[in-house]
Amino acid sequence: MLQDFLTTGQKIPFFSMKEYLNDQSSIPKDIVSPRILTQRSLLVLGGPPKIGKSDFLISWLVHMAAGVSFLGMTPSRPLKIFYMQTEIEYEYMKERLQCLQLDPELLAIAANNLIITPKVHLSFCHEEINYIKEIAKER
Repeated sequence: MLQDFLTTGQKIPFFSMKEYLNDQSSIPKDIVSPRILTQRSLLVLGGPPKIGKSDFLISWLVHMAAGVSFLGMTPSRPLKIFYMQTEIEYEYMKERLQCLQLDPELLAIAANNLIITPKVHLSFCHEEINYIKEIAKER
Protein backbone atom coordinates (compact mmCIF):
# COMPACT_ATOMS: atom_id res chain seq x y z
CA MET A 1 0.00 0.00 0.00
CA LEU A 2 2.82 2.40 0.82
CA GLN A 3 4.37 1.58 -2.53
CA ASP A 4 1.11 2.52 -4.30
CA PHE A 5 1.07 5.84 -2.46
CA LEU A 6 4.66 6.59 -3.38
CA THR A 7 4.10 5.82 -7.06
CA THR A 8 1.24 8.30 -7.47
CA GLY A 9 3.69 11.06 -8.31
CA GLN A 10 2.15 13.28 -5.66
CA LYS A 11 4.67 15.51 -3.93
CA ILE A 12 4.43 15.39 -0.17
CA PRO A 13 5.33 18.65 1.57
CA PHE A 14 7.40 18.49 4.74
CA PHE A 15 8.83 21.08 7.11
CA SER A 16 11.37 21.01 9.90
CA MET A 17 10.27 21.80 13.42
CA LYS A 18 12.37 24.97 13.16
CA GLU A 19 10.31 26.12 10.16
CA TYR A 20 7.06 25.57 12.08
CA LEU A 21 8.37 27.45 15.11
CA ASN A 22 9.63 30.38 13.04
CA ASP A 23 6.53 30.74 10.86
CA GLN A 24 4.66 33.83 12.07
CA SER A 25 2.04 33.87 9.30
CA SER A 26 -1.59 34.13 10.38
CA ILE A 27 -3.70 31.03 10.87
CA PRO A 28 -6.70 30.80 8.49
CA LYS A 29 -10.05 31.67 10.05
CA ASP A 30 -12.23 28.77 11.14
CA ILE A 31 -15.29 28.02 9.03
CA VAL A 32 -16.93 26.67 12.20
CA SER A 33 -15.20 27.57 15.45
CA PRO A 34 -13.58 26.59 17.68
CA ARG A 35 -11.56 24.54 15.14
CA ILE A 36 -14.54 22.29 14.37
CA LEU A 37 -14.24 22.87 10.62
CA THR A 38 -11.29 24.65 9.06
CA GLN A 39 -10.25 25.40 5.49
CA ARG A 40 -9.35 22.26 3.51
CA SER A 41 -10.58 20.05 6.33
CA LEU A 42 -12.86 17.06 6.51
CA LEU A 43 -15.36 16.37 9.25
CA VAL A 44 -16.48 12.81 10.00
CA LEU A 45 -19.36 12.00 12.34
CA GLY A 46 -19.58 8.42 13.54
CA GLY A 47 -21.16 6.30 16.23
CA PRO A 48 -23.27 3.22 16.90
CA PRO A 49 -26.54 2.70 15.01
CA LYS A 50 -29.75 4.44 16.11
CA ILE A 51 -28.30 6.97 18.55
CA GLY A 52 -29.41 10.05 16.61
CA LYS A 53 -26.43 10.88 14.38
CA SER A 54 -28.64 11.93 11.47
CA ASP A 55 -30.97 14.05 13.62
CA PHE A 56 -27.98 15.68 15.31
CA LEU A 57 -26.33 16.36 11.94
CA ILE A 58 -29.51 17.81 10.43
CA SER A 59 -29.95 20.18 13.39
CA TRP A 60 -26.30 21.18 13.27
CA LEU A 61 -26.34 21.78 9.50
CA VAL A 62 -29.52 23.89 9.73
CA HIS A 63 -27.86 26.09 12.35
CA MET A 64 -24.63 26.38 10.35
CA ALA A 65 -26.59 27.25 7.18
CA ALA A 66 -28.38 29.98 9.13
CA GLY A 67 -25.13 31.30 10.61
CA VAL A 68 -26.29 30.52 14.16
CA SER A 69 -24.25 28.94 16.95
CA PHE A 70 -25.13 25.34 17.91
CA LEU A 71 -23.82 23.74 21.12
CA GLY A 72 -20.87 26.14 21.19
CA MET A 73 -20.00 25.59 17.52
CA THR A 74 -20.19 28.90 15.68
CA PRO A 75 -20.04 29.41 11.92
CA SER A 76 -18.08 32.39 10.60
CA ARG A 77 -21.16 33.37 8.54
CA PRO A 78 -24.27 31.60 7.15
CA LEU A 79 -22.72 28.68 5.27
CA LYS A 80 -23.70 27.26 1.90
CA ILE A 81 -23.98 23.52 2.59
CA PHE A 82 -24.40 20.57 0.26
CA TYR A 83 -25.30 17.53 2.38
CA MET A 84 -25.04 14.37 0.33
CA GLN A 85 -26.30 11.48 2.38
CA THR A 86 -26.82 7.78 1.71
CA GLU A 87 -29.28 6.87 4.43
CA ILE A 88 -32.60 8.73 4.44
CA GLU A 89 -35.16 8.51 1.62
CA TYR A 90 -36.83 11.73 0.40
CA GLU A 91 -40.12 11.23 2.29
CA TYR A 92 -38.39 10.60 5.61
CA MET A 93 -36.00 13.52 5.16
CA LYS A 94 -39.00 15.74 4.38
CA GLU A 95 -40.70 14.53 7.57
CA ARG A 96 -37.63 15.19 9.71
CA LEU A 97 -37.16 18.69 8.31
CA GLN A 98 -40.84 19.59 8.68
CA CYS A 99 -40.80 18.43 12.32
CA LEU A 100 -37.89 20.68 13.30
CA GLN A 101 -39.03 22.94 16.11
CA LEU A 102 -36.74 25.87 15.44
CA ASP A 103 -37.18 29.60 15.09
CA PRO A 104 -38.97 30.34 11.77
CA GLU A 105 -36.43 33.07 10.93
CA LEU A 106 -33.55 30.61 11.40
CA LEU A 107 -35.33 28.09 9.17
CA ALA A 108 -35.94 30.73 6.48
CA ILE A 109 -32.24 31.61 6.28
CA ALA A 110 -31.14 27.97 6.34
CA ALA A 111 -33.70 27.03 3.67
CA ASN A 112 -31.76 29.08 1.12
CA ASN A 113 -28.34 27.77 2.11
CA LEU A 114 -28.79 24.04 2.78
CA ILE A 115 -29.15 21.51 -0.04
CA ILE A 116 -29.82 17.89 0.97
CA THR A 117 -29.89 14.87 -1.30
CA PRO A 118 -32.30 12.03 -0.74
CA LYS A 119 -30.68 8.63 -0.23
CA VAL A 120 -28.06 8.22 -2.97
CA HIS A 121 -25.94 5.32 -4.16
CA LEU A 122 -22.68 6.61 -5.60
CA SER A 123 -19.28 5.09 -6.13
CA PHE A 124 -17.57 8.50 -6.25
CA CYS A 125 -15.89 7.99 -9.58
CA HIS A 126 -14.54 11.09 -11.33
CA GLU A 127 -17.70 11.57 -13.43
CA GLU A 128 -20.02 11.36 -10.41
CA ILE A 129 -17.96 13.87 -8.47
CA ASN A 130 -18.07 16.30 -11.41
CA TYR A 131 -21.84 15.79 -11.66
CA ILE A 132 -22.24 16.65 -7.96
CA LYS A 133 -20.08 19.76 -8.39
CA GLU A 134 -22.27 20.97 -11.26
CA ILE A 135 -25.48 20.46 -9.28
CA ALA A 136 -24.04 22.36 -6.32
CA LYS A 137 -22.98 25.26 -8.58
CA GLU A 138 -26.49 25.51 -10.05
CA ARG A 139 -28.05 25.94 -6.62
